[in-house]
Amino acid sequence: MRNRRQSANIDQTMISARDAEIQLLHLLTGARTIAHFTVEDLSRMYRVRPGKIAQMLATEQERRSRLL
Repeated sequence: MRNRRQSANIDQTMISARDAEIQLLHLLTGARTIAHFTVEDLSRMYRVRPGKIAQMLATEQERRSRLL
């Protein structure tokens, strides 16, 4: 029984981490208030590695530059 609970907690953590990544990507693509946050702030708020955030920002900036 305990293993099932632990497994469920791990699954929930993985889902939560993925949801956080999706929310962060939505924020980055919407560029609402992104300028007010540092990568470290976003990393703490969304529990995503700073390197992943920097990569997402670079990808989004590149995409926007191609649109202009």
